[in-house]
Amino acid sequence: MEPGRRERKKVATHDLIIDIAMALFDREGFDEITMERIAAEADVAKATLYKYFPVKEAILAGYIRRENTAMVEPISQMLDALPDSRSRLCELYSHLADWFSAHRTYVARYIAFRLSTPQPQGSHAQRSGFDAHLRLLLEKGQQQGDITDALPLPQLVASLELMMLSPILFWLNTEDADLRQLLMAHIDLFLDGAANIKG
Repeated sequence: MEPGRRERKKVATHDLIIDIAMALFDREGFDEITMERIAAEADVAKATLYKYFPVKEAILAGYIRRENTAMVEPISQMLDALPDSRSRLCELYSHLADWFSAHRTYVARYIAFRLSTPQPQGSHAQRSGFDAHLRLLLEKGQQQGDITDALPLPQLVASLELMMLSPILFWLNTEDADLRQLLMAHIDLFLDGAANIKG
């Protein structure tokens, strides 16, 4: 099989597995579905499934990454329409809070998987892809002048992404917590710092 065709077939198989698995998870529940069931429904050998995804949580990672990749252009357009970094972060995090709230079980499984599966340096295999949205936002802020350019963009992206984890983990572990409210407070902390400024 020629290289281009082989690569297209791999992408198609990868996406098919994700589509079949997510449909099963949505219909019957994440915990109820086995890898063997996914292989059977997708009509692939178990060895093939495990080659693409070693565990169900890796399928979630693939799904989340694919969704974020598909949203890069729409989110870029949305960010362009807003005047500053604070309003852009508020809009982006509002969308994130809505999606997370609708997929709480998936979010919990994905984050537990990511935290328990260290990746080699430079590997993006299990990352969500949300960092691409943060990069766009922070780059616009640096160009506009309301985000510091004293720090390299990759460092700012990594810092903001890691800071996001705290309100998300608190929300997952606190039954009546409001994720949107937690994320809005996180924006203030990131942009304004923790100093108690009076005056």
